Amino acid sequence: MGNSEHRRMYAAVAALVMAAGTTVNAYAEEAADLSATAEESAAEVKNENSDYSGNFGKDVKWEYDPESKTLTVSGKGPMDYENGNPDYTLFYKNHEWAKETEKIVIEDSVESIIFDAFSRFVSLRSVSIPESVKEIGADAFSNCISLEEVVIPSGVTRIDWGVFTNCYDLKKVTLSEGLEAIDMSAFKGCCSLDSVHIPDSVTTIGNEAFKYCLKLKEVNLPETIENYGENIFDYRQDNEFLRLKVFGPNGRSFAYKNGYQFDIDGLVYSDTSGVCGEYTDWSFDSETGVYTISGTGLADWLPINGNWTEDVKAIIVKEGVTGIGGNGLGYYFTGAESVTLPESFEGFHEETVNGLSDLAITSITLPDKMTVLHEGILHHCEKLKDVKLPANLISIEENAFSGDVSLESIVIPDKTEKIGQYAFSGCGLKEVTILSKFVRIDEDAFYSCDPSMVICGAKGSVAEEYAKKHKFKFKALVRGDADGNDVIDISDISILSLGLVGEKELNFKQKNVLDVDGDHDVDIADLAKLRQYLSKKIEKL
Repeated sequence: MGNSEHRRMYAAVAALVMAAGTTVNAYAEEAADLSATAEESAAEVKNENSDYSGNFGKDVKWEYDPESKTLTVSGKGPMDYENGNPDYTLFYKNHEWAKETEKIVIEDSVESIIFDAFSRFVSLRSVSIPESVKEIGADAFSNCISLEEVVIPSGVTRIDWGVFTNCYDLKKVTLSEGLEAIDMSAFKGCCSLDSVHIPDSVTTIGNEAFKYCLKLKEVNLPETIENYGENIFDYRQDNEFLRLKVFGPNGRSFAYKNGYQFDIDGLVYSDTSGVCGEYTDWSFDSETGVYTISGTGLADWLPINGNWTEDVKAIIVKEGVTGIGGNGLGYYFTGAESVTLPESFEGFHEETVNGLSDLAITSITLPDKMTVLHEGILHHCEKLKDVKLPANLISIEENAFSGDVSLESIVIPDKTEKIGQYAFSGCGLKEVTILSKFVRIDEDAFYSCDPSMVICGAKGSVAEEYAKKHKFKFKALVRGDADGNDVIDISDISILSLGLVGEKELNFKQKNVLDVDGDHDVDIADLAKLRQYLSKKIEKL
């Protein structure tokens, strides 16, 4: 073969090789393009499917079924941020289907629900929380406006703030024993909720925990609750249906101070019984006509508008009650013929101007702990004849006994420092004994009293000076003269003897004149001195 033939053969082979090379490269490029398209399609499919599944951290997963509209959370341990990313806390913003979800199932072994986890799942109707869950974070179900019922498992000790805020359709909540705290705004705005049973394990309820729950009618407050926040429930004017069932003094104090309607320790109040103080109650027995105040501390509000107030015949204040405020007992119970006050009673509130006024009583004993008789306390008790004043009385204020036309005599104790303006104005007094030597007596204290009234007191006392100035007759008290006949004799010794053995109660005047040894105590020593005087063993007392 010549050189020219070799050159033609090489050229042909080269052409074939070049052609073949071009075909292989083209095929490879086409295959690569097809592979890339397939991968992109697979990635798109994968991305589309990932919107229905994911994780709440390493150990907890979630999956959404669009057909049943159910979100299922599974795994073991605590729930973390979505995909472990703190920026993904608002789950509903990351998934369009969140607003269509009707059911959430949290499977056993999941231990917590992170804050804001299912907030604004607006179509959510039910949620299943297993016993394994120990913690529910703040706002976890807030603004789930269609949620109707929820059961809090026993392992949850705290319902964090705002967990169920604005769950408008929430009608039933089951709180399990073991729960210790309901934080602020936990159920705020749950306006379909009508009752809540709080377990005995709860010790704290935070601010506005049940605020704007305007259909709430019944809530129990166990004795275990120690800490009450502010504005926990709506005020009475906003929710007139709410009635609390409280147990123990803390619950009672909370309910009373905030003006809620409540029943205490299983007792149901009625039109003839109720609450009149933080720790005091009142009741009326229509058969006997007895109105009773019981409990401890101040009774600062008493009912005055009942149909039965005119039927009250007797008022009994039980031992333990220390005072009465509000409208007092006077004026509204005008048919009351007797009032019994306990030794614990310290008096009426200074702003209570109708303490015992306008009653039909004929006598009364005022307890020794009363140091002030406030303005008008026994004003206009027209049938009042006998008053025993407190031994420790310091002040008789303005108009205290004014208008008591049947009151003919009274003994004012030796500790009294003031008799105020018009204190006994218009009284039917015939004799007033003032044992205090230096008491301040207002010029008009006995205004419009009978000019023939006698004022008895110590010689050289303010009482004597007042009597002379206002032209009342003055009678000096004779030491040892218990019967008031101006003579010391055997009858005075008899009165003292009976008083010492408890067969006769000595009044203030008698105690004053029988304290012959001047030690401010009437005892056997005074009896001995009286006997010495009568037997002429001593010349004077």
